[in-house]
Amino acid sequence: MTQITRRGVAAMVVILPLTAALRCSAPSRESVPPTVELPRIPQTGEFGPASHTYELVGPLVPKTTTMVTAWDLPQNPLTDPALDIRADADMIRQGFQLFTNTPEATPRFTASGMTCANCHLNQGQRELALPLVGTSGMFPEYNNRAGRSFSLEDRIVGCFYRSENAVHGSDNGGLSAARSGTVPSPPTVNTDTPLLPNVDSEEVVALATYLRYLSEGYTPGEDLPWRKKNRILRESLLPIDTLDPQ
Repeated sequence: MTQITRRGVAAMVVILPLTAALRCSAPSRESVPPTVELPRIPQTGEFGPASHTYELVGPLVPKTTTMVTAWDLPQNPLTDPALDIRADADMIRQGFQLFTNTPEATPRFTASGMTCANCHLNQGQRELALPLVGTSGMFPEYNNRAGRSFSLEDRIVGCFYRSENAVHGSDNGGLSAARSGTVPSPPTVNTDTPLLPNVDSEEVVALATYLRYLSEGYTPGEDLPWRKKNRILRESLLPIDTLDPQ
């Protein structure tokens, strides 16, 4: 046997086992699951890719989705072409920006460093995450804590008072105002204490305009099936003085 012939035989010995192994490991056509292309859901605004794999619960991103859908927005004023011809477009978008990054947009009212979307996920458009779609039409509404009727702007001011800790100043009357449900006029203004928000503050008006944008198409006063689903049952509430601060 010549040297060339020996090399040819050796090559065949190597190639044949590899070919056999590949044939054994390759899945059959029958074992490969068919690819199913999920339908795209047409919605106003811009969705992330993950939105193609689920259906909305009414107007809301479903509670069962994961963090990969955190920026899915069924209504996004930054990409909604319908706003381009509206006079209130800039105010709606300003409210959206405030909602998305509150401490940066209005540091004077956000001592807590919280953003509205920290509590109201997907910019107020997620199921069981304090959704705000349609809620502007529920105001005015009686507020038990304050003992009076609240407008939408009053409710936003309340969020600034508590969640955002805008009342942290010791000399601006904020804490007493929060407890009484009133909006005081601060007697002093200094660089260390933010002015208290009120119903006419630019930030409050912008946020209210964004929430009204989310509520367009809903009948004012009509009960919303996704509202007030996060309430703790009255019988499960504990008096503050029974809590252990330690």
